[in-house]
Amino acid sequence: MLHVCRIPLRWADMDAKAHVNNVQYMRLLEQSRIEWMGNTVDHPEWGDGVSLVSVHQSCDFRLETVYPAEVEVRLYLVKLGRSSVTLHQDIRTVGDERVRAEGTAVLVFTQASGGSIPIPEAARLLFQPRVTA
Repeated sequence: MLHVCRIPLRWADMDAKAHVNNVQYMRLLEQSRIEWMGNTVDHPEWGDGVSLVSVHQSCDFRLETVYPAEVEVRLYLVKLGRSSVTLHQDIRTVGDERVRAEGTAVLVFTQASGGSIPIPEAARLLFQPRVTA
């Protein structure tokens, strides 16, 4: 596990049936990844113009989630490649270990000039567990 974050659900996250809207799950997964990366996708210490871009995202819905609630998003390293990283994430409500949704994301390190680049040494700190919840 690389990271855990807690996110309170908002009234606006619900759909017409008073459940959390499916698109909001993708936003929760994204928010967790952004928090894990230090609230930015590029860091000056990685190199000039280096950033992480998302090339794949998926989400499987397991259980309905209702408002009000606070969710916990857990982020796990699945695979560390030459220029990419594959992550697994799951969403649970705080106090309930049942997985509400789970997803996969593939992120690639790129340079502003175009194309993927090998993972910078300075970026490898991302792949050390920093569980904060």
